[in-house]
Amino acid sequence: ITGNWSLGALDGTNVALTVATNSALTGTSGGCSFTGTLTPRPSGKNVFNLALTFGAAPCALPNQTGTGIALSYLLSNGVTRQLIVAGVNADRTSGTALFGTR
Repeated sequence: ITGNWSLGALDGTNVALTVATNSALTGTSGGCSFTGTLTPRPSGKNVFNLALTFGAAPCALPNQTGTGIALSYLLSNGVTRQLIVAGVNADRTSGTALFGTR
């Protein structure tokens, strides 16, 4: 899943996400920047643990953290890869899901 992804949130917001080979991620959405990690689970089945830290305003959750999961898989054409990311904030009062292909 390393590389650049263009994802869409449930509310239609566009999210640019970059995943490095060391599992670090950076992203932006509507002026909000965030950092975190996507760490492979031991199963080796393209499931990842997500940890995020949001930047300052204009982020909807400024300086807060979140956790979740990500799943990556090939679509039926055998070429296009899909990434699904879902997460919640630390007190589980806000959450979202992101979807994208490349």
